[in-house]
Amino acid sequence: MKRLMISLGLLAPALILAISAAGAAPNLVNYQGVLTDADGIPISGTVDLEFAIYADSSQASPDLWNEEHADVAIENGLFNVILGSDTSFPQDLFDGNERWLGVIVDGEPEILPRMRFTSVPWALHSAVADTALSGAGGADSDWIIADNDMYSGVSGNIGIGTTSPARQLEIRGDTRAYVRLTSTATYNPSTLELKGVVTGGTHDMLGAINFLYQNDGLRSAIGYYEYSGPYPYFYLRFATADGLMVLTDDGNVGIGMADPREKLDVYGTIQGHILKLTGGADLAEPFDIGDPTSVEPGMVLTIDPANPGELKLSDRAYDRCVAGIISGAGGIRSGLLMGQKESPADGECPVALSGRVYCWATAANGPIVPGDLLTTADLPGHAMKVTDHARAVGAMIGKAMTSLPEGRGLVLVLVSLQ
Repeated sequence: MKRLMISLGLLAPALILAISAAGAAPNLVNYQGVLTDADGIPISGTVDLEFAIYADSSQASPDLWNEEHADVAIENGLFNVILGSDTSFPQDLFDGNERWLGVIVDGEPEILPRMRFTSVPWALHSAVADTALSGAGGADSDWIIADNDMYSGVSGNIGIGTTSPARQLEIRGDTRAYVRLTSTATYNPSTLELKGVVTGGTHDMLGAINFLYQNDGLRSAIGYYEYSGPYPYFYLRFATADGLMVLTDDGNVGIGMADPREKLDVYGTIQGHILKLTGGADLAEPFDIGDPTSVEPGMVLTIDPANPGELKLSDRAYDRCVAGIISGAGGIRSGLLMGQKESPADGECPVALSGRVYCWATAANGPIVPGDLLTTADLPGHAMKVTDHARAVGAMIGKAMTSLPEGRGLVLVLVSLQ
């Protein structure tokens, strides 16, 4: 057994009537209701509905008008019909006397008590309402009010200040158009939400704000991609792909690229007056090494003649092929790392070519003190003090800034290849 729960008084704002040419009486009524089962649970599906209008609430009174609606769609209890769409209302139906509505569902007994029409239909006789509802737009029965919600299930666009909206909602002003969100909440007030559904693709945009020319051409955009690659990112894009700035969820910023791998990753030229680096103390370049497992930070490297563009561990004294020291020993990192991806000027091992860096050294050629010139030693990967200045020409690594009285250990070096 189904029950219909509805109140015309509560749903009065949803009543939209089309006025006849003379403006004498309404001829359509938009009627919404909630249909539940015997337990009060809203139902979904289709039903046949019969409607009748009476002069009073007595079951013995004859109807003044009736109409049938077959296969009415019910969604979560809600339904909507247009009364008068199949059988026109008599011209004198709403003549100022009481009118009562009866409803029958699927041929079952009429739902009681009947519902009394309030003054809403008659109020629409006003000249203002007649003019508004008989204008160019005509009547519209697509809007539904359910409790505190109002919605339309019909696709289309809404225009405010324009008669030809190009989007679901378009607001146009003669000078400026504003949208304001105002809230009295003390936490998360006035929130604008852009919601997207992730579909599992490579780039799934969740939302964007586009800035357009008058001809709808894209000038710039702010948006968010739920990127299924390394990480999602927030972006600022201009009309061309090169004008792109992104912020990833791990704090990396990319300019001119969508996949930054560092805290600041720029594809292009950087110009400025002063570049101040506080994270390291040497200038390095990346090199490939034949056996990278044989080296560690602080070791001395030389040019590898068997592999053009690569380096190897130094292994003889006064070697004029000396190239630099591997950065990172003693807690001092590279301050500036230069290279070019996918070219001979690329590699995995940062090698200090200038600046301050700790270097493995041996006192086999005598104790090292600050100011001593350093060159390669016979001990692989180590430096030693220069005692034969003639042999050291072209084989010097730099100057010692700390001491090494004996044995082997780390010495701070001011790198200056000569």
